[in-house]
Amino acid sequence: MPCEKCGGLFHPDEIFHTQYRGDGGIGVQYDNNLCEECAGEEHDEWCDKDYWPSCSIEERVELIQKHNIYNDDTISVFAARHDKSPCLDWSQLVENDLY
Repeated sequence: MPCEKCGGLFHPDEIFHTQYRGDGGIGVQYDNNLCEECAGEEHDEWCDKDYWPSCSIEERVELIQKHNIYNDDTISVFAARHDKSPCLDWSQLVENDLY
């Protein structure tokens, strides 16, 4: 199957569905079929644009502290005050909900 973002061909078991919609009946149509790498990139973009701004200051501080535990680069907890997300490694902090 082709990845809808990069166009690469992958085994169906390696394709992730990151969106879905109804098909007009009781079925579900899976959309946005992506390879693992593209699905991870899309997840990171979503975290930066949607998830981070919706978090409270306390939640942002917790995310930064977790990031600092798992990574060598240290981000100041004062970055939690900014609406623009710092460069966090989202793969370790927020589960990627792939369908």
